Amino acid sequence: MKKLLVVGVIVLFLGLAIAPSINANVSKASVDSDLVEITTEVCGINGVTPNTVLLSKGDAEEVDRLFDSIRERLNATGTREETEKIFNEAVVELDKYGLLGGLSVEQAQKLVTGEYQRSKVVKFLEKLSKKIQ
Repeated sequence: MKKLLVVGVIVLFLGLAIAPSINANVSKASVDSDLVEITTEVCGINGVTPNTVLLSKGDAEEVDRLFDSIRERLNATGTREETEKIFNEAVVELDKYGLLGGLSVEQAQKLVTGEYQRSKVVKFLEKLSKKIQ
């Protein structure tokens, strides 16, 4: 049983090291006196997927406040469950402004919380466990 645990931990760390990085860069550029252009880039397995939206200055300020709020709430959290809840709520809010690009809310939530990566690792560990037994 100890060997299985050791192998499982090693595979977990390798899986996390090899897993694709998911990153979102947000850049703003003023297009018009009333509109702000916001470009988000989601980096993952398929490369970089840019998405540009035009928001009013008020909406752009709301997005800035949203990021500040997320940062403050994350700094105050103590558990993974609270952190995932904050990220899931943030994804819903970002979708209201069209900042997710081609991702659905559910897809973005899975990417942010690492659910895609965890399911792959768990499946691999289950197969490995069956082979060892």
